[in-house]
Amino acid sequence: MTIRTRLVLSSFLLQVLSMALLGWGVLIVRTQYQERDMRALASTIEMAVGRAASDSLIQKDDVALLSYLKFLKVQYPAISQARIQWRSHGRGRGAVVGEGGAARPRTARFTVADPADPQRAVDIDLTLDEAVLDLPFQAANARLGKIILSVWAVTSLLGLLVAFLIARGLVKPIVDLSRLAGEIGGGKLGGRLAWESDDELGGLVRAFNSMSSRLEEFDTVKRNFVSSVTHELRSPSARSRASFSSSARGSPAARPRASPRRRTSSSASRSTCGGSPASSTICSTSRRSRRERWSAC
Repeated sequence: MTIRTRLVLSSFLLQVLSMALLGWGVLIVRTQYQERDMRALASTIEMAVGRAASDSLIQKDDVALLSYLKFLKVQYPAISQARIQWRSHGRGRGAVVGEGGAARPRTARFTVADPADPQRAVDIDLTLDEAVLDLPFQAANARLGKIILSVWAVTSLLGLLVAFLIARGLVKPIVDLSRLAGEIGGGKLGGRLAWESDDELGGLVRAFNSMSSRLEEFDTVKRNFVSSVTHELRSPSARSRASFSSSARGSPAARPRASPRRRTSSSASRSTCGGSPASSTICSTSRRSRRERWSAC
């Protein structure tokens, strides 16, 4: 797996994880608000039933309370059942509105008294179905989940594209450095990379460019040295000095036989000294050196 692939996958997975955590946090906050809204809706229903009971007591019309409760049950399907108990001067009677059977019952009990006659009151046991209360919020949660998934998909694609571009920008100098290292290994020195930045990659590129320049300088010095030595060894004066040095180190019996060599080298020197003024200067220096050697012998 290449470095670019690792960077892209790491960035993509990090973004997916971040979006998942963000969506999870949104759902948690939404759940908390949902519970608060459910309590508020239940309180609204209880207040509406309490107002209806108070109005029926003021009007001294018990049938109006039953009619209003049936109307509220249509308006609020979460009302599962309402048990009503009227109390008036020691006498009581009751009624029931609704069949009950709530999946998730929520019970509230409250008493409403007649402001004009405290002896008259109504006790109400109200049962609400939280599953029905939760239906509007479940639909809202489903819409919110779709929105979160849509945003997650779009941002993931955009993040994947951005991660690919960033990874390509980061890996490009490394690829160029690998190519330049291959060229240097093949003998092509002096290559440079153009990367202007103050980060770690910029420092690496500058160090590599400096190394390439030094290698090129060392190669140039080596070539010049080898060329100078080769030229010096191939010049006539160098050959003549090598010949006289070997004859000077020889035995005394071999010295009389050095005359043909001297004549041969002299003829060779005369044949090679007819060139440029620089060659004449070298040849004259060589003759002077030979005379000094022979006089010393």
